[in-house]
Amino acid sequence: MYVVAPWCAVVGAVVGEADGAAVDSAQESSSTESPISADRLADLLSNPNDVLRGDFETTFEVCSLGRKPATDNSPWESAKRETSESIRFVTAGKRLYSLRTRLSDSDAPTRYLQENVWADGTWTHRVQGEASVSLLSEATSPDPWGYGFIFNEIDGRCTPWSEIAREVRAGRCIAQSIVDGVLNYRFEAMEALGKGARFEVQAALAPNFRFISYTIEGFVDGDREQPRVRETYTVRSWKEIDGCFIPDTADLQGWSMADPTRQRPVPTKGMKTYHRTDFKRLTPEEIDESLFVTPMPLGTSVWDDRLNMSFKIGTPLLYLEGVLYELKEPLMEHPGDRLSELVRTAVNRRGSLPEVADARLPGALARAAAAEKPSPNEAPLRGAFVVALSTAIALVVAGVFLLRRGRGARATI
Repeated sequence: MYVVAPWCAVVGAVVGEADGAAVDSAQESSSTESPISADRLADLLSNPNDVLRGDFETTFEVCSLGRKPATDNSPWESAKRETSESIRFVTAGKRLYSLRTRLSDSDAPTRYLQENVWADGTWTHRVQGEASVSLLSEATSPDPWGYGFIFNEIDGRCTPWSEIAREVRAGRCIAQSIVDGVLNYRFEAMEALGKGARFEVQAALAPNFRFISYTIEGFVDGDREQPRVRETYTVRSWKEIDGCFIPDTADLQGWSMADPTRQRPVPTKGMKTYHRTDFKRLTPEEIDESLFVTPMPLGTSVWDDRLNMSFKIGTPLLYLEGVLYELKEPLMEHPGDRLSELVRTAVNRRGSLPEVADARLPGALARAAAAEKPSPNEAPLRGAFVVALSTAIALVVAGVFLLRRGRGARATI
């Protein structure tokens, strides 16, 4: 089964009809102007307008209107919202803070608050009520379907896990046209998840570059004639700020072929909406510097994906690359530059556990723990290491869960 990858933050008019017609793979360009190169288009996509290049604060809502048969042409406006979330972005230089709030249609309290920070080359992920923090080297858009960076034109502001410009550079152009200053650029991924994918970018080139839409079609089993899924993100209206235009409303439309294994006996389509509720340019004096520091109070479990490392604030136990270290003193913060010294001076360590290091799965961890049997010489330390190993298992499992949750928050439609 083909699943659209989370990096498919896509924009463009839907290519083909709801029956799932594939993108035309004609090799010839039917342009009224000179063709544009992939590198030139990628540069334009990576260069936001003057308003969004500076520091700003904005809030927008993302809503899911659910799914229905592809043949159902009733207005989406009449569909009931399945989910509704508010996302707040604050930018300061190359730093970014986001707060994702799951909204409720009733008077019930908020069910979900997620905070993400990009600072110093690190993406942090934490959820209110969970004493855990994940650290990653790549940022992922915090909204459920992964188009928030695109909607706010900050796709390349931090080091993203995915980026449209990157896909354009790596792809092979199969057709393009420029009519009345509007570019339609189709390209093909050489290999995406081993199955292949096709894309289309639509953008206004004059008088100023404006990203309009992006479409991705996913295929399965090498069949390039019939797409399995299609997603199209399209900007529907714009807001003028100081003479520049930024996206104000957008939607994400999806189409999927019939899939009985997912209780979809007929082709279906879905709709998500994006709507900006406020926007404010920020001066340096208005920026709250505390937003860009992720708190790690006593008892916080930390998973550092960059180093394959886990630890808990307030304990002397550190799990690094399959080895469990007992340190001289409790960790009260991330080891940072002290990591080498802490490992070198550890008072005890449990050797590499190959199954754990390779798989990092609950089953493998449980088997590795069960296989550990103390020798007579180890007996005095066994109690401490049983606790330590159990803690490491919990930390690794929690870390993997949070990592998957952060990267898998975007669901295909």
